Amino acid sequence: MGSKGLAVAYYYRAFRLNPQNGDIRHNLSLALASGGDSLVPTGMPAAMHRALFALTLAELKGVLCLLGWAVCLLAGIWLLTRKAGKLTLAFGMLFALTAGWFYVRYSWENEPLAVVASPVVELRSGPGKNFPASAAVQQGHLVRILDTKDHWQEVIVRSEGLKGWIEQNALERI
Repeated sequence: MGSKGLAVAYYYRAFRLNPQNGDIRHNLSLALASGGDSLVPTGMPAAMHRALFALTLAELKGVLCLLGWAVCLLAGIWLLTRKAGKLTLAFGMLFALTAGWFYVRYSWENEPLAVVASPVVELRSGPGKNFPASAAVQQGHLVRILDTKDHWQEVIVRSEGLKGWIEQNALERI
């Protein structure tokens, strides 16, 4: 449709639903690269990013629930018989690691992101056209939303580290 911004938004939504799909991952990476961004954060190995997204959030939640029940069952057995202490400890540690994984993924999934959908947007120093423009942001750039005031949103342009205000209708929420 000729809109890099909307392509990034829709591929990012699809990635959140099915992060294991190689086609979605590849197309999202290409769409983000056209806006100067990267799917894998700077400094994170690609293999670690793939491992972090090896399961969907719903699958991860299911594994966490099963491990929680296993820990409770094993703890009950240990309290009654004083056996299976090492197994209980191992499952407890596995549960704690999975809970940390879930927390990181949940935080990542619920980060307030948007993509610049208009061809060029002015980044302003305040929420209004009466504030001076500090930069121009091209379509397809991924931004993190910090605050909302009237129909303006304070954002950080992730790829460039710029901070400012953009009109809400120029962004597509992810």
